[in-house]
Amino acid sequence: MDCATKVHDKPCDKVAVTVVAPSQTSPASTSLTQVRVLDPLALATVASGLKEEEVVTCGSSSSLPQPQGTTTLPTLEEVGGLVGGGQYITMGGQQVTIPVVGSVQAHMPSIGHVVQVSGSTVPLGGGGASVQAVQTIPGVTTTEYSVQALPPQAVHTAQGYIFTQGFDMDDLPSTQPLSQSTERESRQGQETGGKKLPANLSHLDNRQPARSVKVGVGSVVVQRGLGGSVQQATTMDTGPVNNVILLADCYKVGHYQMYPPETTRLYSYFESRGGKFPYVCFFGLQYILKRWLSGPVVTKEVVQEAKEVYAAVLNRDDIFNEAGWNHIIEHHGGRLPLRIKAVPEGTVLPTKNVLFTVENTDPAVPWITSFFETVLSQTWYPMTVATISRINKQVIHHYHQLTHDTMDKVNISLHDCGYRGVSSVESAAIGSAAHLINFMSSDTIAGSCMLRKYYHVTTVAGFSGLVNEHSTVTTWGKDTEVDAHKSILTNNPGTLVGCVIDSYNVWECVDKIFGEELKEKVLQHGKSGGVLALRPDSGDPCVVVLRILEILEKHYGVVVNSKGYKTLPPFLHLAQGDGMNYVKVAAVLKVLEENGWSASCVGFGAGASILQQMDRDTLKCAYKCSLAVVGDKEVEVFKNPVTDPGKTSKKGRLSLHREEGSYVTKQHGHGDPDTDLLVPVFENGELLRDYTFDEIRERAQITDQDPDIIEFLKGCAQ
Repeated sequence: MDCATKVHDKPCDKVAVTVVAPSQTSPASTSLTQVRVLDPLALATVASGLKEEEVVTCGSSSSLPQPQGTTTLPTLEEVGGLVGGGQYITMGGQQVTIPVVGSVQAHMPSIGHVVQVSGSTVPLGGGGASVQAVQTIPGVTTTEYSVQALPPQAVHTAQGYIFTQGFDMDDLPSTQPLSQSTERESRQGQETGGKKLPANLSHLDNRQPARSVKVGVGSVVVQRGLGGSVQQATTMDTGPVNNVILLADCYKVGHYQMYPPETTRLYSYFESRGGKFPYVCFFGLQYILKRWLSGPVVTKEVVQEAKEVYAAVLNRDDIFNEAGWNHIIEHHGGRLPLRIKAVPEGTVLPTKNVLFTVENTDPAVPWITSFFETVLSQTWYPMTVATISRINKQVIHHYHQLTHDTMDKVNISLHDCGYRGVSSVESAAIGSAAHLINFMSSDTIAGSCMLRKYYHVTTVAGFSGLVNEHSTVTTWGKDTEVDAHKSILTNNPGTLVGCVIDSYNVWECVDKIFGEELKEKVLQHGKSGGVLALRPDSGDPCVVVLRILEILEKHYGVVVNSKGYKTLPPFLHLAQGDGMNYVKVAAVLKVLEENGWSASCVGFGAGASILQQMDRDTLKCAYKCSLAVVGDKEVEVFKNPVTDPGKTSKKGRLSLHREEGSYVTKQHGHGDPDTDLLVPVFENGELLRDYTFDEIRERAQITDQDPDIIEFLKGCAQ
C-alpha cells in the first residue's frame, strides 16, 4: 500500500478502518490478509516517532517468527510515510535499516487480538504488507481503541468524513464487507456492490489537493493509487463537536467586521490576573494545539457545516465569514495562520505574568487571533488543576520534611479519585493528567490515556492498587465483614491491597478485625512483601486518622525515626480520602505532628477538590488583546474599567524574563527578545515544540524558591 504522502498526525477519532492489503507481494515484504489500525499513526510511525505501535491482525493464532536479516531503505524527498517502489518507511527522509521478518501470513493472531509491534515501523507496501516481530497482548479487543490516523491519503476526519488525495470519492458503492478476492476483482475494474471502481488509480500518487468523502457503515473507500487497495470504514461518534470553526463563542462569528478598517494584525495574550494562589503551574496548551489546531483543520466541509449552524443560531445568514475561512483554505491549505509563543509547560511562576501570546501571520485574517480565544482560554482548567495539586504537594512535602527521614513517599501521597466526580471523560483526562505532574498516584486512568496520546508517555503516569469498596464488603454481610477483608488478603499475597473500614463500625473494624482476628494474616502479608492500606471514609479526618493510628500502635507497635516521630511498620498504611483538600490535608498532618506521628503514616485521596471544585476565576484567567496594527500604525490595546481596576489589561507586545531570580513581564515591546522566556510553540498550523511529560514534571518540582506554604495557609484561614 503506497503511503508516500505524509500522513497528518491530527487525531481522527471519527472513523475505524480495516485495511485489506493487496494480494500481490514484493520480494521484501510479506502479504497479510487484514490489518486494523488502532493506535495513533499506526501506519505513519515516522511522523510520530513512536517506537511501538498497536495493530490488530487476523489469521492463525500461532506465534510469529523473529526478525531475520535487514534491509536498507532509500531516501525520500518527503519526511514520513511509506515509500513507493521499495515500499518502506523512512525516518525523517534519512536512510534507515528495518528488520525484515520471514513469512508471517500463516502466523497471525486471531481476529480481534491486539498485538504489540516491536520496532519503529509497520511497513505495509509493495502491493503487500510486512510486519516486524509482534507479541500478542491477551484480553484486549478492538472495541477499546479508535483510529487516529488513516492511511495512506486519509489526512483528517471531521463529522464522519475521510479526506483522501486526488480522487473524487463522492459516488462510492455501499457494500457488505469485502473478501480479498472481492477486493482483487474491484481492483481490476470489476463490479462491486453494483457499481464499478476504477481499475487504474495511479494518478492518486500525484499528491493532488485533498478531497473528501462521507463514510457510512459498509462503505468502500479507495485509499491508494498503485494496486487500488480497498478499505471498509465504520463511523464512530467521538463527541458533539468535531469542527474547528465551532470551537468559538457564537458572538465571535461577527467580530471580523467590527475591527477598524485596515486592521491587519491582532496580538493577544493569556495570563492569570491573580486569584486564590500565589503562583500558577502552567500546563495543557499542548493538548489543545495537538487536539484541535494542528494541521489542515479547515476544509470546505467544515466551513459549510459551520455556515449552516451559525446561520441557524444567529437567525440570519449574512454574518458568517465564509470568505475569510475559504481564504485560509485557498492560501494556507486549511492550516491556521497563527503564531503562538508560550512559557514551557510545567513552569511554575507567580500570577499576573504573561503565559502565552497569540497573533495572526496573515494580514488578511487578523480576526482569527480573537476567534480562537474560546478554545485557547480553556488552558485555564489543566493549569488550575496542576496548581491546586502542587499546593497539596507543598503541604505534604513540608510535613514530610519536618517529621520523616526521607521524601520518598511524597510523590504517592495524594491519590486522584475524581473520575466519577467530574463533568465528563474529557475533563477527567485533562484534569488527571494535570494532577499527575505532581503525583504518581491515580485511579483516573483517563489521565494516563491523555498523556500517552499527547505527551509521549509510553506506559502510564499514575499507579494504583487493588482496593475494595463498600459494596465488596457489605455484600458479605455485617456479621461476616471479617471474611470480606480476609478474602482480599488471601487472594493477593505480597502486593499492595486496600480495605475500606467504615462500612459499619470503623473502630471495631480496626481494633477487633485487623488488630485481632486478622493480625496473623496481616503479618504474613507483610512478610511476603505486601502492604495493607486501611481506608476510613467518614467522620472528622483529624479525629479519625489519629485514633486509628493509636489503635494500630497498640496491636502492631511503632518505630521512632531519626527525627523523633512514630512510624507504622512498613506493611501498614492509612489512606484518608473523604472530603479532602489542601486545607484539610494540612490540618490532619498538623495534628499528627503535634501528637508525635510522622506524616509518612498516612496518604490522602481527593476527587472533586482537585478536579472539579474550581472555575476560570480561581486563577482569574483572561485572554486579552494588547496590540493591533491598523494601516501602517501599531496601536497599543488595553482595558481599564473604573469599576474593577483588577481587570486592567496589559499593553503592547509582551515578553517574559527572569531578573534577580524573579519573573517579570515586560510590556510595550520593551523586553529583550534574546532573553524572552516565551517559546515559539505553534506557527501556521504546525506544532513547533512537543514537550514530554518527563520534562514537564521536572520543571514543576518543589524548590526552595517556592512561597512559604504555611504562611499561605494562614491566609486561607483568615
